[in-house]
Amino acid sequence: MNEQLNDDLKALSRTMDYVHTPKERSVICELPDGGSLQKVAEYNLNAKKALIAYIMQKLHNNYNTWVYPEHIEGMRESKSKPGNWYYDYGNKVICSYSY
Repeated sequence: MNEQLNDDLKALSRTMDYVHTPKERSVICELPDGGSLQKVAEYNLNAKKALIAYIMQKLHNNYNTWVYPEHIEGMRESKSKPGNWYYDYGNKVICSYSY
């Protein structure tokens, strides 16, 4: 019984360390053809994961975050600013920037 309690306390401690660790934040913007950049969402994820989450949620209506892919075909990382991600969708570009 004490051994199980110790294991549970260790697991809880690891979880709390994760919860209190500062998170990366990202902003999602859309740039329509001939339009201006519009902020549409914010996530507590890095830019790549935020873009995947936005695509899955807004374009595919999938909120089951456990099964999101690691990469979506058509995503590309900025060559001039690594860590920024883009995705062409119809007549607009969806952009993800960490801050």
